[in-house]
Amino acid sequence: MWRAWIGALSIAGVLAACGEGGSLLAERMAGCYAVERGKRAEIRLTKESGEYYVTVRKGNGWGKSKEGLRRATDQELKSLFGADASKIAESLVAQKGPFGVFRAKSGATIKGKDPSSDYLAFFFLGGGPVFKVACD
Repeated sequence: MWRAWIGALSIAGVLAACGEGGSLLAERMAGCYAVERGKRAEIRLTKESGEYYVTVRKGNGWGKSKEGLRRATDQELKSLFGADASKIAESLVAQKGPFGVFRAKSGATIKGKDPSSDYLAFFFLGGGPVFKVACD
């Protein structure tokens, strides 16, 4: 399912302009994420000129989205996580279109979260745990 998710993210172009500046919390979200434990990074979140961007691996390189990301609102977190919304510590989401990377509070149990990773990602084709890894 993740291969379709990454392919759709590469093609869709649904990310919209960043609304608000970043916070210290969201700055920790910058980095690279693998969609499978022990695999190479497929998603990269970067901060440039005060805005966050998502980049996905395309072959051996990285393609860059044209638009930025922003922190999720409380309403968006409630919509995605229901009663578990309060267990999300940090988030970066697209202004339009369903894409986001989320960091759970340490030790939180959330449906779809791998016990060995505090990170989750969602896109309109699915979602699940992601694993923060070194950027290559």
